[in-house]
Amino acid sequence: MKSFARVFAMFFFALGFLHSLAQASAPISASQRVNTSDHWTSSASQTTWYFNQDLLGPLGIKVVQTESAITLPPQHRSRAYQQISFSGSTQSTLEFSARGRQLTALTGGGLRHAGGFVLQFNGGTADLRGFELQPAPGSNFGMQVVDRAGRVWFRLDHPHYALSADGQTLSLTNMNLRLSAQFAAALGRPEFANMLVGALDSISTAHAPLLTTTAQSAASTLPMCATSYEWQSPSNPVEISLIQGGADLTGGMPDQINFERCKIPTDVGFSNCTPDSTDGLVVLAPDASLQNIGTSSVAWNAMFNRNNHGQPQPPYNNDQHPYLVWNLYLVDANGVIKQIGVSAAKHAFYSVNFQCGCDPGHAPSVLYPTCQDNYSGATNDFEDYLGPRREIVPATGQWDVAARFSIRSAAVKTRVRAANTVRSIRAATWSCAKAISRRR
Repeated sequence: MKSFARVFAMFFFALGFLHSLAQASAPISASQRVNTSDHWTSSASQTTWYFNQDLLGPLGIKVVQTESAITLPPQHRSRAYQQISFSGSTQSTLEFSARGRQLTALTGGGLRHAGGFVLQFNGGTADLRGFELQPAPGSNFGMQVVDRAGRVWFRLDHPHYALSADGQTLSLTNMNLRLSAQFAAALGRPEFANMLVGALDSISTAHAPLLTTTAQSAASTLPMCATSYEWQSPSNPVEISLIQGGADLTGGMPDQINFERCKIPTDVGFSNCTPDSTDGLVVLAPDASLQNIGTSSVAWNAMFNRNNHGQPQPPYNNDQHPYLVWNLYLVDANGVIKQIGVSAAKHAFYSVNFQCGCDPGHAPSVLYPTCQDNYSGATNDFEDYLGPRREIVPATGQWDVAARFSIRSAAVKTRVRAANTVRSIRAATWSCAKAISRRR
C-alpha cells in the first residue's frame, strides 16, 4: 500500500496563558430563545472590496474598469490587497431580523450599488457594475454577490455582523470573499469554487420596524450577560475553546485552511509561483471559530483600542485582548512529525457574541460565557492584526507594550514574511499543501 505524507495544523488561543481545547457546549434550546423577532431593513450601504492580488494575479483575474468608485478610509491595511469602495442605492433594501440589538438572521432583499467594476479573466468577463449583496441560501448570515442579471459571482462568509447601539447602522464586515461555483466554472477550473480571494465590508443605514413583535413570556427573556457574569480574574479564569463553527456562525461555509499566496525568492525580491513550481514560500490562513466555555467575561479590545477611539477599556483600563497562534506540521510516511510552519501572533479585535445563553446587548469588546465568535481567514491574513510572537511573554501571556511601535511603524515588511503560516515546501509536500488549500 502506498503511503502519503500528511500535513496538519495546530491552533492555540491565549489570554494570560494557553488553555486546553474542549468540546463546544450544547447550543441553546428553542425554549430558551426569545420567540419573536423584529423585522428591520437597511439601505444606502458603503461597501469596500479587498482583492488579494497575490491570488488574483496567478488566476489571471484583474479589474479592468471601475464606475462611480468612492474613497473611504481603509479598515484593513495590507499591501497585498487592492481596495475599491462603492456607495449603495437608496432604492434597494436588505431585510433582517433582530431581537433587541442582536441580529438573528438576514432574511431577504439586497443591497444594490450604483457603481461597480468589470473583472477580466481568461475566458471572459464579469460585469459587476450595479452589483448587489444578497442573503445566500443555507445560512442565516451567509451572503452572495450577484450581477444585474442575477448571476452569482462571489460568496461571502464568516461575517462580523452588528446593529449599532443606537440602532442606526448595520455592519457586515470582515467577510471572506470566495469565488462562486459559477465563477470557477467560467474560469474553466470548477475545483476553484469557494477559493478565498479577498474580503468585503458593507456598512448600511438601518431602519427600525414600524411595528415590533415584542410580545414574549417572562420565562423566554434571557438575562443580560453583563449583570450575570464577572470579569476574568485569578479565581475566575478564562476558558476559551476553539470549535468547529456551525453554519449560522460561519455564514454557511465550514472553517477551513485557506491558501493565500505563494512566492519564490529571487535576487531582486519575490516572484509568484507557477503551476510547475516545486518549491516556494507559501502562506496559509485558517478560519477560526471559538466559544467561551467558562464563567468569566473576557475582554476583547482591539489593539490600541482602535474600536473605542483609543480610550482605555475595562476591566484593566487598557486594550486587553486574546491572541491566536498556529503551527503547521508534516507527518511523513514513517509517522515522523516535523514542524514546517509557524504563524505570527494574531491579535483578536472583535466579538460577535453569537448563540449566547444570555443577552449580550451590543458588546463587540467582550466575549461573554456561552457565546461563540468567529474570525475569517481573510482577517487572519491582514497585516494590521498580526504581530511578532516575540512581543508576547509566553509564561504570562503579556503583550510587551514597548514593542507596540512595530504595529504602526514602517517595518511592516517584516510582517509580510512572518504573517500566517509561511514555510518552504519541497516537492515531497507540495501536493499536500495544495490539498489543504482546497479542503472542504
